[in-house]
Amino acid sequence: MAMDVVAAKKPSIRKTPCWAVWKKRGKASIADAVALSMNIHPAYLKTLRKRNLRKYATYSSRLKSACLALDDTLHRIPDHKVSGDEPKLFIVDLKAFVSFALVRGWGEKYEEFKDLGNLEQRAEPENHAGWVTVRLPYVTQRMQAAFDAMKKHWPTSNPTSNPPQKIIIRTIDELLGNDNRKTDSRTAQELAAMIRPDKNREKDKRATKRRS
Repeated sequence: MAMDVVAAKKPSIRKTPCWAVWKKRGKASIADAVALSMNIHPAYLKTLRKRNLRKYATYSSRLKSACLALDDTLHRIPDHKVSGDEPKLFIVDLKAFVSFALVRGWGEKYEEFKDLGNLEQRAEPENHAGWVTVRLPYVTQRMQAAFDAMKKHWPTSNPTSNPPQKIIIRTIDELLGNDNRKTDSRTAQELAAMIRPDKNREKDKRATKRRS
């Protein structure tokens, strides 16, 4: 007697997050939190990488920015066990991450993501006093890289450090995904020059005059 064999369908992977679950958890790894800011279910990332390289590149860029900000403007949950030592695996409070993300224009169009933060007006952290808030209609990848490099190397509104331009350029190239370049990109050089504090420019000019 002939029998038809029907192959069982693989369960489809959910594309968007189950927001109720994340709201109940209240915390996530940095990698998962960045996915949430793009309305992506973390389990869908592998599929996304195959089907939409441009969107996955945006995800990767944001992930680098978030990891770079770790323990500076983004804080992990202390003493929380993780399965590895990669920064993207560290656990963060979702309420804090939403604040971090919205400042960068991430997730603004997703009400469910913003609701994770349940944002309230808070006092500025001490090291952020005097920071300038700029509201823009959009932020490009290059702008975001410049902003994140600025926050990393000059974290106060009264910059006193004077790191070599080579370090700033390298940071920007890494944020733009140019990790494997043997030489600094022209874009990173221009952005590094743009964000260099005016006080440091004056110091450089005075040092040049003394040498001459």
